[in-house]
Amino acid sequence: MYLSAKGVGFTDKNVADRAAREELIEKHGRMATPTLVIGDKVFLGFRQNRVEIEKIIEGPAGGDNDG
Repeated sequence: MYLSAKGVGFTDKNVADRAAREELIEKHGRMATPTLVIGDKVFLGFRQNRVEIEKIIEGPAGGDNDG
């Protein structure tokens, strides 16, 4: 899985489970998979959001390029 390969911790919830499915719909207004929540940002779908997701989990490029 992508997040595991990047060393990012996550909670996996299976929408086949009724409670998980209801929680997803209640919190985000619909059921879309995958739904990724990173901080206060919600991403519905991975492929179309991959660039932004990578920016968030990888942080600033180089880490010390502030000037």
